[in-house]
Amino acid sequence: LNGKKNSNGKGSYDSKTYSASEKKIWDNVTVGNFAKNGGTIEITVETSNDGFSSVLESDTVSDSELSSSGTQTVDLSLSSGATDVRYSVSLGKGSSSPSIDSISLDGKTANQPPTASFTSNEPVLTDNDLGLDASGSSDPDGDSLSYAWDFFNDGSTDATGVSPSKSFAEDQTLDVALTVTDSKGASDTVVKQVTIENRNPEAIISASKNDKELTL
Repeated sequence: LNGKKNSNGKGSYDSKTYSASEKKIWDNVTVGNFAKNGGTIEITVETSNDGFSSVLESDTVSDSELSSSGTQTVDLSLSSGATDVRYSVSLGKGSSSPSIDSISLDGKTANQPPTASFTSNEPVLTDNDLGLDASGSSDPDGDSLSYAWDFFNDGSTDATGVSPSKSFAEDQTLDVALTVTDSKGASDTVVKQVTIENRNPEAIISASKNDKELTL
């Protein structure tokens, strides 16, 4: 790209669009072999997930973020994963015409959140262990997972680990919440009802005769 495209030394260039097979966070732009020459440089980067029927995010790099000349990589304030990315460049004449040899965009694969899932051995009787198992939870990126259990879905963490157990003295229906978090901080929560059933009473009959006790 060259700022001397027009006789007045100003250049305005059509967007260049790229598409990726997976969502990426387009986190920086490299401006190759540029010279400001007292002019202005603006590079606008936009992302989309629908072929630019709509724009997801946008960031503009101005000449104030670039040194006077050379090749420089500038971080973009884009944080959402997108399959489509495009850039446009505008150059304005100063004491001389600014110029840019190349533009390149770099992206990293966007982190995908895990999916929380669990099973239990319900229904269980009061005072028996309720067993929970979150081994069916998964992460599409293969990240390690941590597990936080909220037995009453009240916002507190009552247990951690993939397969905790706990007994309850009263019969009740619990709203058990499991939050699974991957190593990059993305999380997912699932809530299921779990039943604790009343234990039937035990009948004990005692009788004594001749100092002997008979229990039924």
